[in-house]
Amino acid sequence: MIGELKRSRSKHARVALSLARKYPVAETSIQGDNGVIDVAERLQAFVVTNDFVLRAKLRQLKLKTIFLRSGNHLTIDGDY
Repeated sequence: MIGELKRSRSKHARVALSLARKYPVAETSIQGDNGVIDVAERLQAFVVTNDFVLRAKLRQLKLKTIFLRSGNHLTIDGDY
């Protein structure tokens, strides 16, 4: 995911990358959404994303997400 953020020209990707640099990176050989799901399952971690499709997959697997709602506050989705 870090590589995807680095390649993006989006201002949101730049913000996400600067936030991601503050935390340890979990390695996975799996790419894309499945890689995010793999790491979240292994580490029992929250996933911070606004990607609707990814959030739906995570919800089906009962994994926790944090997402931006109304452009100004974070919401936790899932049992925690």
